[in-house]
Amino acid sequence: VDAHTMAALQVFGGSHLDRPARRRFVDGPRATISARRGSRVSVSLHGLLEPFVASGAGKVTLRRWLQQPSRDARLLLARHDAVEELARPRQGELLRGLHRELREVRDVGALLRRIFGCYHFDNPQDWRALAVTLEHMSAVLELIQADAPRAVRAPLGDVRSLASDVAVAEDMLHHFVDLAAL
Repeated sequence: VDAHTMAALQVFGGSHLDRPARRRFVDGPRATISARRGSRVSVSLHGLLEPFVASGAGKVTLRRWLQQPSRDARLLLARHDAVEELARPRQGELLRGLHRELREVRDVGALLRRIFGCYHFDNPQDWRALAVTLEHMSAVLELIQADAPRAVRAPLGDVRSLASDVAVAEDMLHHFVDLAAL
């Protein structure tokens, strides 16, 4: 998608809500958008979706998806079905659990770049953050495997294999890095 199309669709840049609109959509008793008091809310696709994202890694993913949208119709339909299913009241507990766990997930790519960029891999904060991220990713995948309906699992592909890969990475990290000594 080129820059002119992005601007015309107000994917990232848009106008900010005036006071009456902010009271109605953000600050009111039946707010559509959740935002901190005093913060500016952009009327753009990104501005409307971003407050619902729990983690920094999720914000990076949201931005990437909006900048480079998928052309795979099946994947897009699966994502729509997953969102539709998660929006149902009966999925409230699952959604709260996912949100709680995803809040702690960091951007793994950025963590690994910082870890490998350090001389002798001596950045203990990033090693701890990676361990915590893998732990919470495992919890997310367990929630999805145990409680999520098929529509929510479908966009992820083989959840068992993904969970297994995360568990292997978690085990390797604990085997090679003494986190208690950091």
